[in-house]
Amino acid sequence: MIREEGGRPSPGMRPDIWLSGVSQSSGQLTVLINKSDAKSVLAQFRHIVLKTHDPEDRYSGALRFLGERYYQRPDGFVDELTALCQLDTLLVRALLAKQKCALRFDAHNQTYHLPCSVRSVAEEESLYQLTYWHNRLFNSNIPASIMVLGFQPDWAKVEADPLPLAV
Repeated sequence: MIREEGGRPSPGMRPDIWLSGVSQSSGQLTVLINKSDAKSVLAQFRHIVLKTHDPEDRYSGALRFLGERYYQRPDGFVDELTALCQLDTLLVRALLAKQKCALRFDAHNQTYHLPCSVRSVAEEESLYQLTYWHNRLFNSNIPASIMVLGFQPDWAKVEADPLPLAV
């Protein structure tokens, strides 16, 4: 995504949201995977955002950091996915009311269905800060009325189609 799409979210980063009792997708959100070493990553995100007002410089700095250092080690991420959302939308209200959903990722002839618990991530949590500053890398006009949702997969119930080959 970083190299081939210029940092734009791919369809594989925008899962369909399935609420229980609903027979169709309730929408899509762009979700992030977050590093477990939040402190150093957060410092780098802030530095990139605050060092320039030029959106092109910020964008190129973000792509360079993400492409060279962020995604290099798959074992360095926490399980919980996050999404920056507009407050008080129908989808956000439904997710918070049900506190459960399934994320359906579909990309490159592979589908994953991840049942998740859903929560509102508090502003002082590192996951909130990582999600906020990651989004600021690419959008300097984030509205004030936002929240971060956390999606914790129930790994025992994840489904894949086709099933991945055993390694």
